[in-house]
Parts: sequence; structure tokens; C-alpha cells
Amino acid sequence: MFAVGHLALGYLIGKASSKTLNIKADISLLFLFSVLPDIDLIIPFLKHRGPTHSLIPLAIASVLSLVLIGRKTIPYAIVYLQHIVPGDYITGGGVQLLWPISRKWYELELPLGESIGTAIELTAFLASILLMWKTRDLANLLQPQPKNHILLIPLITLSLPLLAGFPLPVPSILVPAHIACMTLLTIPIIANLRNR
Repeated sequence: MFAVGHLALGYLIGKASSKTLNIKADISLLFLFSVLPDIDLIIPFLKHRGPTHSLIPLAIASVLSLVLIGRKTIPYAIVYLQHIVPGDYITGGGVQLLWPISRKWYELELPLGESIGTAIELTAFLASILLMWKTRDLANLLQPQPKNHILLIPLITLSLPLLAGFPLPVPSILVPAHIACMTLLTIPIIANLRNR
């Protein structure tokens, strides 16, 4: 799955889980946690979809954050989890799901095909934009806020495949969605710089 799909599914699942738990989730943090497993793309000694895509560190971090911070961290753990499953375990060619216990790569080999995977990402993107507009999250996202600088990480995960083809080039049908997402994340970052 490409960054636009991770961001869209992360937002949709984050909103649903926070509403179910009656917790107000921060949109910038939802975006951050939806792509955070891909931090391995910029850490030279980590293999992509290796340790950062494992359920073991996620479980440990989730328990610690529950104890230290409380239940308001649950939507972010769920959003991180959606990146791994279904994001990469089902659609992305495998993950080291049980690292460090096992270094084996796991994947659910569904015969989705590239066109179905792309359709899922595009549908999730359109649904997330619609929900962001309906809930006014879009207007709030575009405003200057102290946390807007964390949007640089999702922006990088969108930019690398689109501009450099790293780790994979973006399919042409997803290019407009990537550009739209990059624009949505760039506006609040620039708004913060202007407000300094």
C-alpha cells in the first residue's frame, strides 16, 4: 500500500475508533501514526517492513502508553496497526510480523492484483476527504497549530515514492491523490512558518 492509502485508512479508522471510544483524536497525530512504520525507509540499518512493522514492539509500546498516558492513546495504536494489517500484511508483499521473536516474513497472499489495491486506496482517499470535509477536520487541519511540524513525516512518505520512486514508484492513477495529500499537508506547515 502507498502512503496515500495508509493516510486515508489511518484517518478513517482513527476517526471511527476515537468516536467509538469517545476520545477526541488529533488529526496530525493520526496522520503521523498512520505512516510511522515506514520510518524504516529513512533509517539505513533497518529493512523496509521489518522491525517497525512488527506486532511485538507495537504491543509493548501500546501497553506502556496506556499505563503512562491512558486510553486516549488507543486510536493512535489502532492507526499504527492498520498500517501493518491490512496495509502491508495483506496488500504489500509481507512484513516481519513477529520480530524479534521471529525474523520470518509473513504475508496474506490474496489475489487482489494491482488494480484492486489501487481502487481500494483511491476509494479510501476519497472517503477520507469527504469525512474530513463533513467533520470540519479539513478546515482545522489547514489552520496554524503548534503540532503542524509533525506533518513533515507524512509529507516525506508521500514525496519519496512520487518524486524519487522510492521504495516504489506511484501508479499513475494514484498520482493526483498523492499530490492532493501533499498539498493538504504542506499548507498547515507553511501556515506555521508564516505565524512565527
